[in-house]
Amino acid sequence: MIRIQRALLSVSDKTGLIDFARFLAGRGVELCATGGTTAALRAAGLAVTPVEQLTGFPEILDGRVKTLHPAVFAGLLAVPDNPAHGEQLAQHGLQPFQLAVVNLYPFAQRLQEGRSDAELTEAIDIGGVAMLRAAAKNHAAVVTVSDPGQYPVVRRELAEHGAVRKATARALAAAAFSVTARLDALVYRHLAEETGECLDLTRRLDLRYGENPAQEAVLLGPDAGLPFRHRQGKELSYNNLLDLDTVIGFLRECTGPAAVVTKHAIPCGAKEGGSVAELYRGALAGDPTAAYGGVLGFTVPVDLATAKLVTERFWEIIVAPSFSDAVLAQLAGKPKLTVLEMDAARFVPAEWEYRSVAAGVLKQQRDRVTGLGGRTVATRRQPTEQEWRDLEFAYRAVKWVRSNAIVVVKTGELYGTGAGQMSRIAACRLAVDGARAEQRDLRGAVMASDGFFPFPDCIEYAAAAGITAVVQPGGSVKDAESIAAADRLGLALVLTGERHFRH
Repeated sequence: MIRIQRALLSVSDKTGLIDFARFLAGRGVELCATGGTTAALRAAGLAVTPVEQLTGFPEILDGRVKTLHPAVFAGLLAVPDNPAHGEQLAQHGLQPFQLAVVNLYPFAQRLQEGRSDAELTEAIDIGGVAMLRAAAKNHAAVVTVSDPGQYPVVRRELAEHGAVRKATARALAAAAFSVTARLDALVYRHLAEETGECLDLTRRLDLRYGENPAQEAVLLGPDAGLPFRHRQGKELSYNNLLDLDTVIGFLRECTGPAAVVTKHAIPCGAKEGGSVAELYRGALAGDPTAAYGGVLGFTVPVDLATAKLVTERFWEIIVAPSFSDAVLAQLAGKPKLTVLEMDAARFVPAEWEYRSVAAGVLKQQRDRVTGLGGRTVATRRQPTEQEWRDLEFAYRAVKWVRSNAIVVVKTGELYGTGAGQMSRIAACRLAVDGARAEQRDLRGAVMASDGFFPFPDCIEYAAAAGITAVVQPGGSVKDAESIAAADRLGLALVLTGERHFRH
């Protein structure tokens, strides 16, 4: 147990400070503090010893130097049961601390606010980081409080035991090192012009489980909050977040009102344009069987009529920019349905994405190509206006399907999806045959492929189904054969020069 007789307080965030300091003082703890903290404590009527009285040296360099002194750091680093340490403290008239309450300048907040380099430089904490590290290093003798949210933990232990358990001090020390590590990562990324090679990851969310119930999982991410608001239903799982990643990415790139249904992180239905109810019906029609237990997302608020339709089926998650009280009341009839509020169009994902592999971590720039790129019509036949609209939508949709990927679209609606196949013709058959199985009329539909056609077989299969326009990246040594097949069969073939592999 660590019995607290003397505390050092130096905080930028003064939330809860006065109540906590008053509690400590009430237990006979001597309070020592730095400038701004001293002023706040004295204004509250608390007795406090300023740091400059301990050091015999005033703050200098506009406050850049105030705590970097043996009177502070010897008190934090002294080991109580080391006789030599005790003798040296006595020799220099110094006393140990048993509690350090320190939080840092708000560098992360200043960075988010877009402050100038000069302001950001001043927000790089030096003394606070040094005090946290010193106290946390000596956690066998010093309790380190690095966040106002930790005050109740210390208060509870002091109230119950009259001291703080060493196991608690160790956990608080780990939290303190997490704080300093995150600051170092943020400063590094800022000074290195955000190369992205230093990950700033905080435990953001405990998940129900991983890919399977036997696997534990957590969500790690930047210390900037979650991009959605949980309104109802079960907590999220690993797989839920993978599905949401596809939903958010897909909806961000839609140009108007849209809805998408995903299953196992793959779009199985989508529609762009129309009323909310039309969006729902169109997205569901892509594959009603696969949609069972899927994730449903909208770019527009859900109205009551659509909410009633939603509750007629089993959905795992629904996400939309907003839900009225009446809509939430309707959805509450499905208590296991997770309801998330998020405006996908306003979400800006990080420039870099990461993925773990056996050999380490892969890093790549996010695929930000959303249109048809440097499109070229390679055939004699040009797409019609409707086909151009559908080709645009189809190529945005196929980007979010696992490779090898093929999608079939008609009048702004995803009719069929072929995903994750080892051969492209297999993906083509899945997309076309899936649409046929749902009795969809493919005459005048379009098809998109995430990679080039190595053979003309996909063109021939599409034409036989009634598809009249196709978009693909091109780049195969046999492009000429696919172009010739399209010309022979009367299809329009568009080459984009940009592929969308997604593994």
